[in-house]
Amino acid sequence: MKNMIGWCRRKFASFTRDRSGNVLLELGFATSILATMTMGGVEVGRYVLMHQKLERVVSSVGDLVSQSEDLTPTHVTNLFDAAQHVIQPFELADNGVVIVSSILGVEGSPPQISWQMSGGGTLIAASELGLACNDATLPEGFTLVPGDTAIIAEVFFEYTPWMFEGIAEPGQQYHRALFRPRFGTLSVLEGEPPCP
Repeated sequence: MKNMIGWCRRKFASFTRDRSGNVLLELGFATSILATMTMGGVEVGRYVLMHQKLERVVSSVGDLVSQSEDLTPTHVTNLFDAAQHVIQPFELADNGVVIVSSILGVEGSPPQISWQMSGGGTLIAASELGLACNDATLPEGFTLVPGDTAIIAEVFFEYTPWMFEGIAEPGQQYHRALFRPRFGTLSVLEGEPPCP
């Protein structure tokens, strides 16, 4: 019995001196911190990529519209369909919408929105420029000479973070791009009645 008690004391003493389990405890803390930082980095990267893709969508759609000589509603709709491929891996069809407007400078009055089309997605959003056949609210510092036309592409996108809302806030994102038509005024869409 004495030997058994002595053996138990020696074993207990060796357990209290053993520090090899500390590494596992430190590894557990470090792993959780590294995993959180990695997921946060992925979220930041995804947020930045989303903004780059939105810039590319408005630049591509606006540029292609401004290069047209004659423009039809079908042509613009095809560009909206192409925008869904440009924004990949994000989903424009369910989470966004692209709006293209033609703004005409008018002598003696504010610029007017000659025509406006939206598509590429089902998100409900109103153009920051205004409605077709109404006065346009132009971006700050942008002016139009009477008779000149500008093509403005806008994209609205509802962003939802994957993991952390504190890193990248959810909500509606907005980008726009402005272009001058290259081969004509593009103040009317073929087959559509002009503004009164």
